Amino acid sequence: MRCAIMKSTALVMFTTLVALPSPNVRAEARFDGSTLKSNLENVRSSFQVPGMAVVALSDGKEIFKEGFGYRNVESREPFTPDTIGLVASTTKSITAGLVGTLVDDGTLDWTTPVREYWPKFKMMDAFASSEMTLEDMLSHRSGLPYHENLLAYGVGRELPDKSKAKEYRLELLNRLQYFEPSYSFRAGWQYQDVIYTSAGGIIEQYTGEHYEDLVQERILDPLGMEHSTFSREAARNSGKLARGYGVVDGDVVAIPFADTRYLAPTAGLYSSAAEMSKWVQLNIDQGKYDDKQVISPESMEWIHGAHAIISNDSKGIGGGLATYGQGWSQHTFRGMAAIGHSG
Repeated sequence: MRCAIMKSTALVMFTTLVALPSPNVRAEARFDGSTLKSNLENVRSSFQVPGMAVVALSDGKEIFKEGFGYRNVESREPFTPDTIGLVASTTKSITAGLVGTLVDDGTLDWTTPVREYWPKFKMMDAFASSEMTLEDMLSHRSGLPYHENLLAYGVGRELPDKSKAKEYRLELLNRLQYFEPSYSFRAGWQYQDVIYTSAGGIIEQYTGEHYEDLVQERILDPLGMEHSTFSREAARNSGKLARGYGVVDGDVVAIPFADTRYLAPTAGLYSSAAEMSKWVQLNIDQGKYDDKQVISPESMEWIHGAHAIISNDSKGIGGGLATYGQGWSQHTFRGMAAIGHSG
């Protein structure tokens, strides 16, 4: 028996799966929803989070679903489980899932050098150029440091349609050869949005399709995630989009939005706690949702498995070893194995 908890806020989207240690005791029998609600509201207010929503799942059922605070502080519109927000880096798990479906049908392979999919692929390091795989790209072991200044392109403005986003990702692929690494290839783990975006570009160049269309067809539609989108315009027009806020000099203030469509594979999905809970359930059920095998169990095992070491710092969450899979991190919490991703 497994339990999943997911949180979304106007500031952050966080998804985690937790395997509980007592299979003979049902979660519902020991679950105190009123206490959880009170504790979460205390956390929200303590961290000055304007609004958030939480969904908890156990044995394929929702055992908790609640909204807290406001999606728009000025108009006092409540934040509900159906409120839409940018899930940010939680999107990485979606990208890994998409690759899983393409591996399942024989289109791609986890360990084939990406030069076989796009012959022009080039890094500053010659070995990385010839040997980089999707496994490397999706587990942050490319050797590149952050280079996040490249991701400020969409701050404060809405970007053109997905065709322009695809062009941006191709341009990014062409520029990778000029990004200086700070680690040798595969020598260490460094969180990297540019490489994740580039993985989406590789997929587009090889398949000839837009990344957004592939995710829609292979992930969002099978899960019935009807309101999840990579389009900020569509999210805004839904009437459910949360306003973005930050804490400035101790005060919660509205901040400029950032349209992330061009880096969709790493951080571009808009969704809600209610709809992301479907994605959580698929991961709990090893790629199956509503009796349909969306991603094979073999691909799910690969995705959830450890592919890089993040840290062996005993002061981290749960202590001990923290690792990274394909769009998911792994750690222990109170003796339980857990996977998750922040955003």
